[in-house]
Amino acid sequence: MKQFKSLVSTALALCVSTAAQAQLEEVVVTAQKRTENLQDVPISVAAVTGEAVEKMHATSLRNIQGMVPNVQINNFPNTPNSAVFTIRGIGVLEPDPFAGNTVSIVQDGVPQYFNMGALLDLFDVESIEILRGPQGTLFGANTTGDVINVKTRQPTGEFGGRAEVTAGKWGRRDAKVAVDFPLIENVLAGKAAFMSHERDGWITNTVDGSDMDSRDVKVVRGYLHWTPEDSPSFDATLALEYAESRNGAPAITNGSRPGDLFFVPAGTQLPGASLPMYASPCAGDPLTSRCRAPDKYYSGSSVRDQNDMDTYCVTLNANWSETTIGDVVSITGYKKFDLHNYTDNDGTALFGIDTNRRTNGWQFSQELRTSLGVSDYWNMQAGVFYMATNYDHDADYIYC
Repeated sequence: MKQFKSLVSTALALCVSTAAQAQLEEVVVTAQKRTENLQDVPISVAAVTGEAVEKMHATSLRNIQGMVPNVQINNFPNTPNSAVFTIRGIGVLEPDPFAGNTVSIVQDGVPQYFNMGALLDLFDVESIEILRGPQGTLFGANTTGDVINVKTRQPTGEFGGRAEVTAGKWGRRDAKVAVDFPLIENVLAGKAAFMSHERDGWITNTVDGSDMDSRDVKVVRGYLHWTPEDSPSFDATLALEYAESRNGAPAITNGSRPGDLFFVPAGTQLPGASLPMYASPCAGDPLTSRCRAPDKYYSGSSVRDQNDMDTYCVTLNANWSETTIGDVVSITGYKKFDLHNYTDNDGTALFGIDTNRRTNGWQFSQELRTSLGVSDYWNMQAGVFYMATNYDHDADYIYC
């Protein structure tokens, strides 16, 4: 009987292994700048499908945390649009544009040079690839840690679409729509996609009783895909994107303990505040007590509740297949952003530590590469890459 159970367990294990193997064989990635099966890639790659992103109702890259081991995704408290990725212990230490990145975010082949605004909004996504380890050979500078490769769904050339509506706590209201449509059959295809994400703030401001940390994000994309009738080996896709964020400033809950500089006893009525000071979630002896999440969150902000950002993107992707020098790919990208956020960093009604940031910048990149199969066992890639960037950054740090 024991031997029979052992044989059954072995058979079940073989069935599970075979099913898992079949699933892996269907996963296609572009980790090496060419389309290939995940099992054929000689680096550590984790792939998240667009279907998985939709099931999570994810609205930004931050929401995929927990889906991939050894990947932490966050943002800096006073720059909520910044992407703070930590993978295998390597991450970003500074959000300002002069610091550079150690984990590069790539969208449709275009590297996102600026950390500010790199926490991409997720909708109508085909896949997300996390490439672990240094990727400087194929992805260039600022990839000491890893690469996050995001690919959006491209036009299909057939009429169709998808839509999703989500409602939740704190007044959450999400809407996502994507429509494919042919313009000239087998020649020109179009696509339009739109996302809106709104949520009320869930933190109460002790200054005037208003809510803080609200979200209001709207993104619209348009695509044109061209395949000339007389050149079926060539195709080009033009993508335009505009994103508007009118979020509330990030809220800081004061966790000071007695004796700290910004500690205010609970119940203290501070000047200009409509509500008394809330209890610190970290109050108590630091050697015997731990910080505990309160039942209701409070903060205090005496500055404007502002975190505004506008982003404009243009991408042109052109492909020539089976030329005399191999498969040629050209990716041209331009991105411009304007950011203004104002944050009260001490979490009290006092005018203590405040940060007022204004940043605008642009990037232009051009990649040209070719992939050539030398033999059944050898494949060669060669290419050039150019990027130009410019930014103006003004940060006022006020300390009283």
